[in-house]
Amino acid sequence: RFRTPVLFLVSAKDGAASPATSKRVFESLSVKQKTWKLYGRSNHILLWDYDAEEAKAEAEAFLVREGSGFGNEP
Repeated sequence: RFRTPVLFLVSAKDGAASPATSKRVFESLSVKQKTWKLYGRSNHILLWDYDAEEAKAEAEAFLVREGSGFGNEP
């Protein structure tokens, strides 16, 4: 069980980690603070691919937005 905010950055064209499976795992998480982002142009190594800058910006924004929530849930 997760007690911290969760961020899923997923590549729609990922051949190694199925986006559909990632979505099922994401939806199964009971944590209140969770964010799903799907990127359509990239493959498995998202942070080195076409959507890298957007994904890095989302990760940074997530940490700023949710950072105060880490470890605060009972």
